[in-house]
Amino acid sequence: MKEFGNICDLHLYEDEEHGFFNYGRNSGIAFKDTMEKSYNFLKKLNYKIKKP
Repeated sequence: MKEFGNICDLHLYEDEEHGFFNYGRNSGIAFKDTMEKSYNFLKKLNYKIKKP
């Protein structure tokens, strides 16, 4: 990927089950975290988006 100029940011959530980041699970903590990380990633790529 890097050879072609692509960027990949990985964030691990150890001991979490599939769908742990879905809205409404665990008071939405993981949902908010993944949304914030997604926003920051797109911002780093100069996408013009509104903050959630």
